Amino acid sequence: MSEQDGNYVLRALDVLARHGDAAAIVQEGRTVSYRELVATTLALAAALHSRGVRAGDGVAMLMRNSLETPAMQLALHLLGCRTLWIAAYEPERLQIEFFEFAQACVLIYNTGSSRREELAAKLAGRDPALRVLKAGSGGGPGPDLLADLPVQPPGLDPAIVGAGPESLFYSGGTTGRSKLVRHGQRFYEM
Repeated sequence: MSEQDGNYVLRALDVLARHGDAAAIVQEGRTVSYRELVATTLALAAALHSRGVRAGDGVAMLMRNSLETPAMQLALHLLGCRTLWIAAYEPERLQIEFFEFAQACVLIYNTGSSRREELAAKLAGRDPALRVLKAGSGGGPGPDLLADLPVQPPGLDPAIVGAGPESLFYSGGTTGRSKLVRHGQRFYEM
């Protein structure tokens, strides 16, 4: 499969679905099956699309490693978005600098951490056009993406599938200041 053949997430969802009820993710005593991971990915893609997230959008991710994070990454990539992962270990000024450099138009963050919620509020205050969404019912700006996810998500609407998803991550910064690393469609296909 090459970049011209379509979005890698379609193939990934097909592979994941074949594993059915086997455990895909286990965290803090909770287990998500492959079937649930596929369903959550499709439901999140529909929820994100209904909130105006479209192919090519830069989506800043201020997320801890939660059960929903892999589904969120797949959903955003299914839509053809560019995900920008803000590292929690970086000082706030560098997080803001990365956010501004990456030119995100959407911010998604996990609730449950006053530090993440405060940074989300600061970023939202810097750019009134920024769409802010949260994963969780806690405090902070934006509607909760997880609140209204259907138990049975709608079938995949082919019209929402975007091409050319990519992600920007921090490097480890072992040789000085952290740098950005880009992973595109080809990386994820492998």
